[in-house]
Amino acid sequence: MSSRALCVLGCFAGAVGLPAQTSWQLEGGRAAAQVHGAERFSLEGAGRATAAAGPRAVHFAATAAGKPRSLALDVAAGSRVVIGVAGAAPAVEQPISLDGAGAFAGPLEPTWGAPPVQVRAAAPGAATARDGRLSAWVSRVEGARWFALAGRFSAGGGGYLFVLDWEEQEVRLERLLGLDRVVLARAPAPAPRREVAMALQLEGFRLQGILDEEVLVRAFDGAVSSGALGVAWAGEAPGWEGLRLAPPAKPAASVAVVQRGRAAQVYGAVPQQPGSIALLELALDRPHGWIPRSVGGFEPFLRQPPAAPVILQADVRGSLGAGALAEVDAAGELRAALRWPDLPALRLHVALVRWRIVDAAGDATVAVTPSAKLRF
Repeated sequence: MSSRALCVLGCFAGAVGLPAQTSWQLEGGRAAAQVHGAERFSLEGAGRATAAAGPRAVHFAATAAGKPRSLALDVAAGSRVVIGVAGAAPAVEQPISLDGAGAFAGPLEPTWGAPPVQVRAAAPGAATARDGRLSAWVSRVEGARWFALAGRFSAGGGGYLFVLDWEEQEVRLERLLGLDRVVLARAPAPAPRREVAMALQLEGFRLQGILDEEVLVRAFDGAVSSGALGVAWAGEAPGWEGLRLAPPAKPAASVAVVQRGRAAQVYGAVPQQPGSIALLELALDRPHGWIPRSVGGFEPFLRQPPAAPVILQADVRGSLGAGALAEVDAAGELRAALRWPDLPALRLHVALVRWRIVDAAGDATVAVTPSAKLRF
């Protein structure tokens, strides 16, 4: 066999042994996302990346417009993934200092049999908050048992903790009241990493613990109404930096298109209430002025074709694909399977895929999700 043939054969064998790749793109201006799965990677702005095929979870950073809801995707080999979120400015954050007059630093009396808890909290007048999103970067060190973000804390022993427990390999939401620590919610922690981003969101009775942009634990509790912000730990003090406070991030819609050949899966996650109707649309970017719409969000009925450039819209016959017309469930998750004919007139064209959310009576448009790009 010639050397050229051996080279070709070697290249072919190497290509066969490589994991099948997928391409990723994030649309939404200054948005940022963390993609979790067999490997982890980040997407920012109009970021692009390649990754192996397999199930993936996409978690988004909070912005001034809210935090887009997470997506769970099935990504086959050779797929193109386009993710769409609303473009918005970064969330307004203020740094939190734990030094100065009136700041609390010291141990709390432990619950019987529990390890001592060290707390550092800001002076009540400097950083007292009922609602907000407290976040920081945390690095584990040898001897650190757990680390927590503390909200609504008072030296008398009240407050909430979002705990990352390295020894138990779990995360928890805890209520600190007097000498007692009560676990409100717990979940397994993801694979340990040297440095992680933690966030504790307090909004009225709603509590959320977020790790690397993924909401891992939720609770509903109102025993502590307000207090200072800070951190807590057991064992050696871990490294932490960038403690900051932002307004609570409201949930926002997100969309993803996983396309492979002439077939595509469209995923969506919306914050609208269950019972609303989700209608999938394929549209073009608006090449004209705004279209007048009724109070319900629809174009006026003028016995004319729609003026807005909607190419296709889901119907009860399922002509656009399975799941293109569906009811929003309790989880707020949507999924549709699209397939279109391989027609010469459609080739190399691009459309925007979005969900239109209509109230249960079908009278008014409640919301229109961001769009993601689909190539014919």
